[in-house]
Order: sequence, then structure tokens, then C-alpha cells
Amino acid sequence: MKISINKAGHNNKEKDQINFFSLRKIIIIILTLFFVFMIIGFAYIKMSTDVPVINTIKTKNGFVSFEYKENIQGINIDNFFPIKDEIGKKMLGAGEYFDFNIEGSINQGRINYKIVIDKNETSVVDDNYIKVYLTQIIDDQEKIIFQPILFSDLTKYSEKNERVIYEDNFTGNITKKYRLRMWIDENSIIYDNVANDVVDIMGKEFSIKLNVYANQE
Repeated sequence: MKISINKAGHNNKEKDQINFFSLRKIIIIILTLFFVFMIIGFAYIKMSTDVPVINTIKTKNGFVSFEYKENIQGINIDNFFPIKDEIGKKMLGAGEYFDFNIEGSINQGRINYKIVIDKNETSVVDDNYIKVYLTQIIDDQEKIIFQPILFSDLTKYSEKNERVIYEDNFTGNITKKYRLRMWIDENSIIYDNVANDVVDIMGKEFSIKLNVYANQE
């Protein structure tokens, strides 16, 4: 747009018209930008499907917040021996269980979330040897989410080493505390050298971390 300098003799009415139209354009531009920002803002929640929420990182967009907190960075099985499920389900020693919280708040709609185990690439113990057990802590009591299951039987989440251990959804406000345990299945073979078919997991490690993926409906 070309703007000309007013010559002497132009009346104030013409100046007022120019100022009025300029102000109107500014207001329209501001409103348009605000509208675009609102559209992008709301679309962000809709498009943020399966966004990982790790540690204490919080995702929020005015109406939605979702937070995942863990007490440690991961869980390892190192130099453990095969044990029965009845024993594994009660383990409370250091490094034998993994507590984490999920907190969420939403005014409208629903939040879906998946708790996913991400197996460390350095883990060399076979998936068929690892038992996984998840409970929810309610008033200091453990509620069973599922009975012990082999890691290999968990649903695959991605092309990586991720497996889904639990999925749920909520409306309003929630705070949930979960406890994860893992152990070597009692039927696992620790060492075998029959017919030169060597199986040796003694001293080997199986380590994982948890990711929580969330999206809004």
C-alpha cells in the first residue's frame, strides 16, 4: 500500500477517515491473529496423540494438564534368580518395585493414557523369562491391575521395544498411584549346556523405563 503525505488545504475530515480505516485494519488483524492462535491452540490438543509425558514434565493448554511422576529413573533385574509368582508379587526390597503417580485435570472431554514399558536396548535377557506385575495403590492397599504376565505376552506398542502394560481414561481430576514389579519367571533356565545349546543368563541384565502416552478426546 502507498501512503501519500497530505498537502496543505486537506481538511481534517479526510485525516479522520484515514485514521479510522487504519485503526479498523489494525483491529481486524489483531482479531484474526487471535482467532488463528485459538484454533492452533485447540488443535494442538487434538493433534497431540500419543505424546510422551515423562518424569515431571506437564502438558497443559488452559483446560488440560497431565503429569507423570516417578520415584526413580527405572527398574533393573540384575543377578536375580527365578522365583515363584507368589513371592514376586510381594517383593518390597530396594530395587524390587517401582512406584509412580499419574495426575490429571480436564474441564471438558476425556484424556486417554497408556502406560508403556520401554525395554533398554542393552538388555540381553530373553523376554520370555521376565514376569511383569502391576498394581494400583489405594489407601495404602494394593489393587491388582493384572496378574503376573510374561513380558513377551504384553501388547506391542511400537516398532521399538515398547509394550503396553495398562491403558485407561478419565474426566475431571485424578491422582493415581501405581506399583510395578518384575522378576525372573520360575520356569526360566539360567544355565544349560546340553548338546552344545548354551543358555546362560547368569550375571545378565534386563532394564526398562516407563513412558506414559496421553491424548485428549
